[in-house]
Amino acid sequence: MPTSGTGRRSSTNTGRRSLTAHGTGRYLPSCTRRPVGFTLLEILVVIVVIGVLVSIFSLSIGNFAEDQGREEMRRLQTLIALAREEAGIQGREIGLTFYQHGYEFSQRESFIDDEGLRYQKWVLLEDDRMFRARNLGDELTVDLDLDGEEITLLYERDTKDEYEPQIFLMSSGDIEPPFKARLRPSFETDGFLLTATVDGELTISVDGLDGMDDAG
Repeated sequence: MPTSGTGRRSSTNTGRRSLTAHGTGRYLPSCTRRPVGFTLLEILVVIVVIGVLVSIFSLSIGNFAEDQGREEMRRLQTLIALAREEAGIQGREIGLTFYQHGYEFSQRESFIDDEGLRYQKWVLLEDDRMFRARNLGDELTVDLDLDGEEITLLYERDTKDEYEPQIFLMSSGDIEPPFKARLRPSFETDGFLLTATVDGELTISVDGLDGMDDAG
């Protein structure tokens, strides 16, 4: 065995002895290591929990959109009925325009140009507290049918062309043309349907069910 210059034996086996159990000659592991990764059972449990959470979230979003659609449809029905009355009182037409996620009212007003000639123009009721434009948000989508013809709605107003509404609420109380407007949760096909006849009758129904309410 090698010795140091002082005559003492060098302790080359010091580290090795630290791994043995008091002279028994058996090595003890420094630590017990757990296998890295997840077991199949743990992965399955996580998948089940995620599935349950997604289902609960989807149901919550669906119920919220449905409740919001019902409320917004009743508001639209009421506003159209009030706009018809307003048109009769003022003796002039009020317009209604739908977009993919909202709608707005307008009225026809008279102006005089620089040459003194009178002309009429549709003006949005932006400052009117009752008939202001309504944005339904991306959660609700509008479908429109004008007198049996399905209309492709714009996402927002086109400012390039001269403005003209899609629907006219006449001072006589008539609605031209008759229409059907559906409010539905986005990415779904069914929703609440508002049917407006020429004589001004307004009926709300649910797709696949009977009418909910009427407003003359």
